[in-house]
Amino acid sequence: MNNLELYTKLAERYDKGQLVGAPMTRTLLKIFMHLFNPEEAEVALTLPFEKNLSLTEVKTLYPDKVDRIEEILDGMAIKGTVYRDIRPGKEKKYRLLPSPGRVAGNTILARPGNRAGQSTESALQGVPQGGLCRGNGQRRTPDAGDSR
Repeated sequence: MNNLELYTKLAERYDKGQLVGAPMTRTLLKIFMHLFNPEEAEVALTLPFEKNLSLTEVKTLYPDKVDRIEEILDGMAIKGTVYRDIRPGKEKKYRLLPSPGRVAGNTILARPGNRAGQSTESALQGVPQGGLCRGNGQRRTPDAGDSR
């Protein structure tokens, strides 16, 4: 799977996995490319939003990353894309946060390129400029009063 497909799947997960979806736009893909490196995006595709999982449970989800998953998740927690529950004498627990763009603030789009070494614009080639896509793939132009 190439990076564009990976981030598109992640955007679709956020759109379908939440009470209020995240409509597919170039801006949303840019946000995800800045917030998640490709390895983190792979983890975010299956880490649950609604349930905290212990580190042991998480390791069963990612057997190919078992040696690195704690480091990956702790890094994601520092960036605000994963919730991490640390209690004395208990195993760490993790879950995906539902709105990473809100946690990161407005500065994330100002960074040049993503950490995969590919510029955001080159990764987004073929994704339409402007307008919003509905869940059925039809594009629409925002209304004057539309705040999205």
